[in-house]
Amino acid sequence: MPGIVSHATVTLSNTSGVDRIDAAVEACKESIALAGSGYLPYALWFVSDAIDTAGSTAAAVVHGRLGLPEFAGAYDMCGGPRSTVGALKIASTSTMLAVVIEAGGASAFCFGKAEPNTHEVGGANVTDAADTSGVASVMAALESAMKAAECAVDDLSMLLVSGHDAPALADSLALEPSRMLVGSNTAQLLADGRSLLEPGSLFAQVVGCDGVDVRIWRR
Repeated sequence: MPGIVSHATVTLSNTSGVDRIDAAVEACKESIALAGSGYLPYALWFVSDAIDTAGSTAAAVVHGRLGLPEFAGAYDMCGGPRSTVGALKIASTSTMLAVVIEAGGASAFCFGKAEPNTHEVGGANVTDAADTSGVASVMAALESAMKAAECAVDDLSMLLVSGHDAPALADSLALEPSRMLVGSNTAQLLADGRSLLEPGSLFAQVVGCDGVDVRIWRR
């Protein structure tokens, strides 16, 4: 089963488009290096808001600067919590690379079948444009995801909570704060959670944005 083979995060020095592309490229290079010799993604999924790259898509610019072969696809996704979840979902199905620009940094994830990795064991989502924070949808989605993963909330070592109103979403879960990482950067939280947890740990990624997405991962 494909999973996260490696990840890397690079801090942004400022918000200019050039530096954001630089950060994305460096994060990808670091993650690919950590994945080991021979790692070659079949596709790259790039998540950010609009970046002016003089006519080329940002994903294609990153692809070129990484020196990926022509057969490797390069795809842009609009910025936002749901785009991040979507890119990670797609990349996790094969040997693919997902890189996400968020406030303050770029996070890159290499997916593949190599060990050790972090892979999804269950998930659920609810789409509801009236529920921008995900508060109304989160408990039903979390219960569905845990059922798919065949686990209970006490089995989760940590919940990574992000989205349009992450504090409100975390409050609605009514769990002790020590079991949650809360913030606006979905990809950064996933990188942090993966780094903090011991092998074998189960953790949930909870993203509130026009409904909610819940993914349960095993480290």
